[in-house]
Amino acid sequence: MQPENTPINSMSNSENDLSQLASESVPPITSDVDAYEMNKDGKRKLTSFVWNHFKRKTINGEEKVVCNYCNKALTVDHLGFKVYSEGLQSLFKVPSRNTVKSDIIKIYENENLKTMRLLDKIESKIALTSDIWTASNQKKGYMMITAHYVDDDWDM
Repeated sequence: MQPENTPINSMSNSENDLSQLASESVPPITSDVDAYEMNKDGKRKLTSFVWNHFKRKTINGEEKVVCNYCNKALTVDHLGFKVYSEGLQSLFKVPSRNTVKSDIIKIYENENLKTMRLLDKIESKIALTSDIWTASNQKKGYMMITAHYVDDDWDM
């Protein structure tokens, strides 16, 4: 990623192309839905105009989308996403993925510490139950563990 004060002509081709696309005037959008697509049953379903800028690909058995302009998924560190975000709210500064990652880790560590302190204070026994499920749109399984206990005020 080039620094913000770097001239456009020194950027890579894909970043330069995105800069030109972002600076071109875009015709006003009258509707966020303007195309039709046929589904498996032969019925038509509405498709957003946004899909004009992406193509669908099957990668490792999963359906994914790829940007038509840069042939990769946009990330928060990519110029295209920054231009998009500034268009939505010019005062918002997108944090880097490393900042978000470290913030998430700090939140996890803080919540984990609070949970451990709470469990240490419990003098009664703790009953654990679990629930396992699979998301309908993914092939991933999830497990939830719930702790049941009675506190000093006899609240469960």
